[in-house]
Amino acid sequence: KQLAGDVVAQQALRFLLETGGAVAVGEELVLGAEAYNAALAEIVTSLKKRGSATVSDLRQLLGTTRRVILPLLEKLDREGITVRNGDLRSLGKRA
Repeated sequence: KQLAGDVVAQQALRFLLETGGAVAVGEELVLGAEAYNAALAEIVTSLKKRGSATVSDLRQLLGTTRRVILPLLEKLDREGITVRNGDLRSLGKRA
């Protein structure tokens, strides 16, 4: 909502989402495709090494905030890339 405050910005955002230049992570969070793919790669690599990690572990890995990491992990859970088991995330079948 903050990013696309006017009609032109909304059109630009819609274009980026449709062409793959950006990824909708949650209702109020959009990441550039490059940033999303880099975060995904780091999370998958870390979980392959460690087996599992907490939200806090992954937040620190990416150097981000809970406002970003929670919707990102929820998206990865929905896509089957990660699986939530209590307080831990591990790799899902689609990783």
